[in-house]
Amino acid sequence: MVLTILVAAVLAALALLIAPPHAHGNFVYWANDNQSTIGRAKINGTGANNNFITGVTGVHGVAVDSKFIYWTTLDSGVSSI
Repeated sequence: MVLTILVAAVLAALALLIAPPHAHGNFVYWANDNQSTIGRAKINGTGANNNFITGVTGVHGVAVDSKFIYWTTLDSGVSSI
């Protein structure tokens, strides 16, 4: 019984390490510094798209959670998120 629980716990831990928690975790995002776009690519480097998000002014940094993409901008001396 104890061995069965131990094996199940090890298998569950391995599954959590192997499977990505959300689809967004399969991508890396970047700011095209001082430009008007945010890029995205798969974590293996394929499918790079420098224009994934367009129309932002003075983009400097990017952060991502499981639902949203955030970025900072600097426009006419005013910083914003």
